[in-house]
Amino acid sequence: MLFPNLATILSVASGVLASKLKEWPQAESPIQGPLDSLFSSQCATDVNNQLRAMWDTLSSKHTSYLLDDNKDPVSVRLAPKEYQQQLEQLRECAAEDPQALLLLAELLTFGHYSVRPQYAAGFAAYKQYAELTGDPAAQFFVGLLYSTGLFGQWPRDQARATLYYSFAARGGDVRAQMAMSNRINNGVGSPQDCDSALRYLRQASNQTMEYFLDGPPGGKHLGPSSWHLADSNHGLYGNLGKETSMYDDYAEDSSEEILEYAEHMLEGKVAEYKWSLSEFFYRGSQNVEPDLAKSARLAHECAGLFITDLDAKEITPARESQWYSVRCATRLGQMYMRGEGVEQNYKLAYKWFHKAWQASAGQIGTAGNGLGYLYRHGLGVKQNTEKAIRYFHKAAELQSLPALYNLGEIQLERGDHKAALRYFTEAATLNLPAMYETGEYYFRVREDPGIAEAVATVGTFSDELTCSKTYKHFKSFNERICGNKFPRRWALQQWNLGTFHNAFVGFVIEAEQGSENGQFNAAYVVDECLNYDDHGVISESDKLSALAYWTRSSIQSNFESTLRMGDYYLYGIGTKPNAEKAHECYTGAAERGNLGLARWNLGWMHEHGIGVSQDYHLAKRHYDSALVANPDAYLAVYLSLAKLRFKIIASAISGFLGYKKKNDTQVSVIGGHNSSAKSNFARFRNMVIRFNRIGVLDLALLASFILVVYLLSNRQAVNPEVANIPDVDEAPREPAETPREPAGDQAPEPQPLHRPLGPHLGDPEDGAFPS
Repeated sequence: MLFPNLATILSVASGVLASKLKEWPQAESPIQGPLDSLFSSQCATDVNNQLRAMWDTLSSKHTSYLLDDNKDPVSVRLAPKEYQQQLEQLRECAAEDPQALLLLAELLTFGHYSVRPQYAAGFAAYKQYAELTGDPAAQFFVGLLYSTGLFGQWPRDQARATLYYSFAARGGDVRAQMAMSNRINNGVGSPQDCDSALRYLRQASNQTMEYFLDGPPGGKHLGPSSWHLADSNHGLYGNLGKETSMYDDYAEDSSEEILEYAEHMLEGKVAEYKWSLSEFFYRGSQNVEPDLAKSARLAHECAGLFITDLDAKEITPARESQWYSVRCATRLGQMYMRGEGVEQNYKLAYKWFHKAWQASAGQIGTAGNGLGYLYRHGLGVKQNTEKAIRYFHKAAELQSLPALYNLGEIQLERGDHKAALRYFTEAATLNLPAMYETGEYYFRVREDPGIAEAVATVGTFSDELTCSKTYKHFKSFNERICGNKFPRRWALQQWNLGTFHNAFVGFVIEAEQGSENGQFNAAYVVDECLNYDDHGVISESDKLSALAYWTRSSIQSNFESTLRMGDYYLYGIGTKPNAEKAHECYTGAAERGNLGLARWNLGWMHEHGIGVSQDYHLAKRHYDSALVANPDAYLAVYLSLAKLRFKIIASAISGFLGYKKKNDTQVSVIGGHNSSAKSNFARFRNMVIRFNRIGVLDLALLASFILVVYLLSNRQAVNPEVANIPDVDEAPREPAETPREPAGDQAPEPQPLHRPLGPHLGDPEDGAFPS
């Protein structure tokens, strides 16, 4: 089991626990969704209501209790006697009531309302419920149990996992359809077959498209599409892995911290400050939920700095300093059209879009696409398809992907498949509906000769309409829309609360569906538990699962996962130690991902002859390339190179003394020789070899190097101008101008941003209209 000692799990600041106690997400299941909406039977409803009331009472009672630092926060997880009475009542009902059986399975599996989880009993109850009712969601979870053997408490059986997944997929469970597609495509528990995998994936894509379009114009509002738990530590290896540039500086920041930081860095740049924050709160981040009302308020303040009269017929073109206000006007047009953070109003949406289009002199593609969307559907203006097409074309020339998608839709309605596919394909890099439509075309081209003939002349896309291409488009589309299949937000909440078992389950649900994000996070949960407090309590099954998920994440081009695979093979975590495989993983991470740490590991293996033959020259080459890949690691690389040079010298001395001993022995045999001189050479040689073997020379070198660095830094601190002494032949430099203090109340020039404020703040490109 992962962390049976709950005291270590919840050893966080009691004040933080108290502030989050009432926000504990106990009323939602990663399998069934909100619990309150599931129970139709009186017994299950009564027990659920009583447990909720008991939780509310317990949370209020323990809020003040937890503020005392001397108290153990684990007590909040201890179930009182009343809980046991409710569980007994539920067990009695479960014998005749399937809804009561489901509630019992949920409580024992996920520990809702602070009931202590009992995984084996909870899994058995879930299996019984699935067999009794044929519920697709329950069948999916049983398939998950057989596939992963969660916490080592369930027997792994891939054939049974495939059986339960297939039943759930036929019952319409989108997660099971994704899981079946992933397993068949990769040959897990069944023969590898791309065509069968594609059919399951297309079924999931159809459901996902319906889910996405069931919202405001342009589709549902989507938060961040993916993030890794390691982002909060700047990557899996901290700063050593930052050269991969996949981490968000705001991963751990709260909304208040972001406001404070942005206000400080953008002092004096009011429009830019408000626009940046409006975009951040519109999109959200890993730990900050989207706040549409706050985003709309900031956008109004930003746009009002330039656009003071919304009903004016003409507006002067915006200068560069006013460009952020024009972008805010574009965002307001979208928010009024979709009813996000404000009351839906198509006429106001048209006014804001029109003002942004005028002020930018027709240079903001998002505004042009918005006007085209309103004219095409007759929202707030009289419907005019031709006018809409003109706006879409202008926006498409400005690289607006939603405009390309809308043009493709119009061509599809007119029956021009060649033109439609051309537009969809251009937009499919980032636009979600375009990804889906392109995948649909590829699928239908493979099975419908009529459509295949119609699109036979569409550029390069007529050459290889293979199964893998179709699969790629559908997979990208599904993984960007996670609300109907990935319990990602729930898993993150459980992780932040220290409920690592539940977090692991949430990320495994995503990982089983083939998501690289889920695979990375599921492996990371086990990895962090290994690093934090192993003590032999983490089962070999969990370690093996972690290695499997690192491997699958690596296959999907996450090279930090490839690097971590090498560590698992090197140290024998979840498998037998295998230095040769570790070397292969490090080589892949170094060559394909250009990770400096991987290159350093290769140098270390060649230096010590681990997994490869000892080769000091190759070791030096890898150390040098590590410094090129990550210049910030200069200290580690310089120490390694110094140690390597010393070992080369020691090896040369050892070899010379060995050669000398051999010659002395030959001279002694031929003509006699001074035995004392021979023994002195032997003693010196053996001393060098022995010291080199135990590492004394390495330690001495390290101490010497540190001493030299210290003396140099101390010398420069005492006499700073030493570092800037010009060469003899160099002309004397002009004295630098002394910086002047700002006069009066003049503020100093604000410093530029050292990191991006939140996610990418360009034109969003998710839906038919950006979301």
